[in-house]
Amino acid sequence: MLTPIASTSLTLDQLVTDSVVRENSDSTLQLVFDHTLYTARANDFFVIPDTEVKATLTLEKLVLSDRTLSQAITLEQAFPGAAALHGFTVNVPAQNVTSVPPTPIDASSFFQTALLNEGYIDFSISNGFPVDIEEIEFKLINKVTGNTLATDKLTNILSGQTKTATSSLAGKQVDASLEVQVISMKTYATPNPVTVNKNDKVNITITVRGLKPQSATAIFPSQSVHSKDENALYNFNGAEMKKIRIKEGVLRLRIVSTIQENMTVYYSIPHATRNGNSVSEVLKVNAAPPGGGTDVIKDIPLEGYTIDLRGRNPSVDDTVNAFWNLLNVTLDSSGRQTSVSLNDSVYIYYGLLNMVAEYAEGYFGQQVLKAGPSTQAFSMFKNTTGNIDFEDMDLTVNLVNGIGAEAKVDIKSLKSRNTRTGNTVILNAPSLIGTPVNIPRATDNPFMEKKNSYLLNKNNSNVKAFILNMPDELEYEMDVTTNPNGNVSNWKDFLYDKSELRADLRLSMPLSILADNLVLADTLAFEMFSDGNLNRVKEGSFNIIIDNSFPFSAGVQLYLLDDLGNITDSVIAMPNNVVIAGNVDMNSNKVISPVRSVLKAYFSRERMEKVKQSKRLLVRATFNTPKNSTTPVKIYSHYKFDVKLTGDFVYEQRF
Repeated sequence: MLTPIASTSLTLDQLVTDSVVRENSDSTLQLVFDHTLYTARANDFFVIPDTEVKATLTLEKLVLSDRTLSQAITLEQAFPGAAALHGFTVNVPAQNVTSVPPTPIDASSFFQTALLNEGYIDFSISNGFPVDIEEIEFKLINKVTGNTLATDKLTNILSGQTKTATSSLAGKQVDASLEVQVISMKTYATPNPVTVNKNDKVNITITVRGLKPQSATAIFPSQSVHSKDENALYNFNGAEMKKIRIKEGVLRLRIVSTIQENMTVYYSIPHATRNGNSVSEVLKVNAAPPGGGTDVIKDIPLEGYTIDLRGRNPSVDDTVNAFWNLLNVTLDSSGRQTSVSLNDSVYIYYGLLNMVAEYAEGYFGQQVLKAGPSTQAFSMFKNTTGNIDFEDMDLTVNLVNGIGAEAKVDIKSLKSRNTRTGNTVILNAPSLIGTPVNIPRATDNPFMEKKNSYLLNKNNSNVKAFILNMPDELEYEMDVTTNPNGNVSNWKDFLYDKSELRADLRLSMPLSILADNLVLADTLAFEMFSDGNLNRVKEGSFNIIIDNSFPFSAGVQLYLLDDLGNITDSVIAMPNNVVIAGNVDMNSNKVISPVRSVLKAYFSRERMEKVKQSKRLLVRATFNTPKNSTTPVKIYSHYKFDVKLTGDFVYEQRF
């Protein structure tokens, strides 16, 4: 029973990996192979480095609220004899009183204690006595410790008049329990009789203001403790940038604080916008625990934002690499007493991290990218063994600039290396190799790459020897320089994230060849015994039916492969593997019809077991043009090598 098993068709499309075979108008074929030798991508020309600014927040601006406290001294308290004269109209003689009882002041609703770097206390004396005060001397003390905070004197305070004295509290420790002591108070004698009212008062008003503590346990008012309005300068490694549109990346805000009060951080980049909205963030920071700290981090995605790097006022002061940012930190009053000192630390970190530009504009500077010596795989002859000679070939080197900046390319050397033979051929092309060339900048709106093309052929290079070396590796060395003529774009260089500068190779050759053991191969799935009936095969013969329309004979072999791709057996016994060439018209030298060859291979029971274990089948055809021929054979589009495998098997009988 003849059973069809597998089939394939080999053409010269399979001669060169990743090539394109094009049909000419006369049906001959042209082989085109493209290879990218070098690629410089956007991030080779411009990167946004991670940048973090650390701001150490000082509490020099920290203030306590201004407060006013009042106490009164009655006439009876100052002059005990006034009680007996209450309601009488009399002449009052001059008095010198040194025994006025102390007046306590409770500031606990304001602060518990405060060591002041700066501050003032105003003593205002309003004379409500019926007599003029010649002199009053007083002091303010901490009641518990008795430490004097301020001493002052006021003179000639007429009846009904108010006078004020101011003292500095800088360097003083002020406690909540205070006391005003009148050291002495002298009054003038009245020139005329006056009516005595023992309840008349001298009002003492104490105002503390401008208090800037070194440390304090107090109820702090809500206030700004740190603010910054600046152009932050960015280092782009020599590039001078005007504008960046962000593809990905974050603005990171981090606050580390030991302050035992809530804070709010306001941060904005007014010239970083998306859909008309600028970057503006508010970060709440909870009070630190006593003896501990608070650490808050927030990442703000910047995808799609455009950052103007021309500073605060681009229309006035057009600069580069500067993004205007605003920072304000407020202490938020909780209404409770907390301990804060200038020794408390607040660190603010803000920066741009993991940034990738979708678009960038400015001046990229004069950068030199050095490539190589570097070796890369060259796959053109990956599936090709034996020797082949082409009638002619052209190599086009396309230098493509997708960067919006002029470039200079210097290909110092290019070598083809065949690691199978150990042979190396150096490309000799004086018009390009070793000769620096300039490439114009890409243009925008619409975006368009610029390309310079250099054709290398047998007239200006050794390109044929370079390619017929059948390299599997290329070794090259080259330099790429941006803006070789300086800032000719006036800060209008640009790039996109997909921008590239490439050196592309295109090899083109007519398929007119001389073949010496040239191999075409194909690998087929091969699980013929997965079918239950075929699994009963004991032995049999394989028929390899080949229709050859190439104008030269071939040697054919089929190999059984296991699931790892290892050869386990060959199918055709040597030397019965020769396939006859197609029928050639002697006038046109074209094949006018294929010739069929049938090759047979017998498999015993033992060998059939290998067949049953096989997963794939390798078909390999080895071609040779006539010996001693120097005339290349043209290959036409209809040439192919059809292979079909059938079987004639003996089955086990099952009843």
